[in-house]
Amino acid sequence: MSQTSFDHVTIVVFGASGDLAKKMTYPAIFSLVKNGRIKKDQLHVVGTARSKYAADEFRDKISAGLKGNDELTVKGFLERCSYVSLKGYEDAASYKDLDSEISKLESGSGKHLRLFYIALPPSAFKDVSENVRKSAWPKDKTNRLIVEKPYGKDTKSAKELSKHLEEHYSEEELYRIDHYLGKDTVKCVLPLRFGANPTLAATWSREHIQYVTVDFKEKFGAEGRGGYFDEFGMIRDVMQNHIMQWIVMFGMEKPKSLSSKDIHEAKLKFHNDCLPVKPEDVLVGQYGASKSDPEKKAYLDDETVDDNSKAATYATAILYVDNERWRGVPFVIRAGKALDETRTEVIVHYKSPKDSLFATEEGSTLTIRDKPDKTHTLSLFTKKVGSGFKIVSAPLVADFGEKASPLLKEEYVPTAYETLIYEAVQGDHTWFIPRQEAEEGWRVWDDAIKGTEDRKPFIYEYGSAGPKEEAEFLKKYGVHFGTGANTTVDVAQSFSGKH
Repeated sequence: MSQTSFDHVTIVVFGASGDLAKKMTYPAIFSLVKNGRIKKDQLHVVGTARSKYAADEFRDKISAGLKGNDELTVKGFLERCSYVSLKGYEDAASYKDLDSEISKLESGSGKHLRLFYIALPPSAFKDVSENVRKSAWPKDKTNRLIVEKPYGKDTKSAKELSKHLEEHYSEEELYRIDHYLGKDTVKCVLPLRFGANPTLAATWSREHIQYVTVDFKEKFGAEGRGGYFDEFGMIRDVMQNHIMQWIVMFGMEKPKSLSSKDIHEAKLKFHNDCLPVKPEDVLVGQYGASKSDPEKKAYLDDETVDDNSKAATYATAILYVDNERWRGVPFVIRAGKALDETRTEVIVHYKSPKDSLFATEEGSTLTIRDKPDKTHTLSLFTKKVGSGFKIVSAPLVADFGEKASPLLKEEYVPTAYETLIYEAVQGDHTWFIPRQEAEEGWRVWDDAIKGTEDRKPFIYEYGSAGPKEEAEFLKKYGVHFGTGANTTVDVAQSFSGKH
């Protein structure tokens, strides 16, 4: 297990009083310590936000996200955690207090790293990044800055943010994070496509693939985040970033090498080839109240939501790519909250060969699933065992989840946030997003966002499969969600019985 090369690491978490810090950031840092990737005695974690907390009060807050672990291990980690309250993100004096707190913790000679993690609304990015550089960025230490999504809210604001950051930081010092790039189910696409799998490589194009579907379904609603959703909506929240990163892995051309530079260039080229998503190729919905569960209220019943909000909590969109490999192949993307299940997966739908002896409406499918289980599933047509001659789409499954074979899964599996925080400590940019890609990602989605944000969304029931209108929408494109696994076709009559 490799460890950091620094003698001391200070991770400074902006937005430390928020849910992301409690549920993701601090548990990720704790796990890195617990699993020996960063030595506890070489680490301090300084939380900061505008909220006022005494040190012990703050430790109690973040300890809620560490439940289920050995108490002594948790206690030892919490002793390395402190908190500094800011009077305001624009208050320069507060950053001098922050710098003083960090300096107290950086004892001894050797190599020191300060890793600043900004998990704040875009409106605070400029003040924080500017003041950190002025007051807490010592020249005799290594300093790095992680910027959490959302990176702006459109192309214009993303470019403005980039210009501001460029005035204070080099690209080497910046780490734009999208936690999907820390997921094994996203990274696995590279060896599947570009490894020793000639069967997949030879069929990975419009000659063989009919369409690709991406599903991102969540059972829970936007409770407590209504104010955020009113401003951002579903397309900005997950489609433009998380889902797009997964699609890029499926769609990009083979990088020249596995260097971060070559991988970034291949990803950017795919983004450049993506056509802007048209508003008419987007369906939007918003969840209403459950008819059976009074606790599952409508989005508009959230007290943080405007009574006349048209914010989309559900969207289905069609993306096209203008290059030789993908021209004419629709990427069908669906994302929604307050649905009947939690599911995250990408399905490649192959064409049924025209000269097939066993005619089926659709061909086989390849599914890469992240939730509810982590699996790779290839559905192939074969004969159904029994009398007569029926063919069935049979799923061949590789399970990478809780019950996975040790051949497929290591004992220690870091979360996406663990992976990316550790790689930022190591100075590895491979799975972070460079400036041009961060801006280009918005170009693909700007028209779709602006063309639908004032549209009245279709209402669907909390806990349902989504808007009923989606079925007609998908018919226009000749696509559907699902794998088609276990589809059975009786082909007995295809045999003539004659010489």
